[in-house]
Amino acid sequence: MQSLLELLRSNGPLVILAVAFMETLGVPLPAFPFFVLAGCMIVEESLYWPPIIVAAVAGTMAADMLWYWLGRRLGRRALNLLCKFSLNPDACVGRSEKIFYERSSAVVLLAKLIPGLNTLIPSLAGIMGMKPLRYAALDAVGSLIWVGAGLSLGLAFGRNVLSRLASVQRTLFLLLAAMFGFYVLFRICYRFYLTHRFSIPRINAEELQRKLASDTGPLILDLRNNLDYSKSDHVLPGARRIPPADFERVADSLPRGKEIVLYCT
Repeated sequence: MQSLLELLRSNGPLVILAVAFMETLGVPLPAFPFFVLAGCMIVEESLYWPPIIVAAVAGTMAADMLWYWLGRRLGRRALNLLCKFSLNPDACVGRSEKIFYERSSAVVLLAKLIPGLNTLIPSLAGIMGMKPLRYAALDAVGSLIWVGAGLSLGLAFGRNVLSRLASVQRTLFLLLAAMFGFYVLFRICYRFYLTHRFSIPRINAEELQRKLASDTGPLILDLRNNLDYSKSDHVLPGARRIPPADFERVADSLPRGKEIVLYCT
């Protein structure tokens, strides 16, 4: 911890820019604790606050604008790439799209404060066609809110925190390492559980057509994401539309004795 404090004292803006950029890019390195620590060091006057704020916002916006550009160029593939790191990628995409559809401006402003949305919203903004200048302005304000919250915590408790960090640094590092290892192991195990517990057989178009022609045809659920559904000119006859994010809510109301075919992207 002492070496980290010295690194911040000697290269504070550069360190803050790097961690803000990496977290926003998707690297599992939380930047918020660095903002809090920087706020603590501003209290003791070992850091000057304007360069810290500029560096944090610049690093955040650089990664955000990269994901925004990838969203505009790659479309939903950029969002799928991000959601592969989620425990449930399909639900991740569906929930993110639903939230953005409902309140796009507010979501961009507050995305940094909502776990799981930090790296998803920039790509969604690009996919949904939000104007670059509008997105950049909202993202700048949202980044300032995020950075300001961390610095404010450091400013409020700075003098009490720094004096105690050195004595607990070994315990703190061991605890953080254990928590990170448990988190990674949990993600792997839970993903394995979801894949094997809820995997279902596939059906091709010809077999589905034969089933639909019978007297007891299956119930078809159209689970395509909102973006693909709104842009599509075709729907399967008799299909019931359910956005992916709403599936859990309506699952109990589905008929128990009827064969169900899920149609998704």
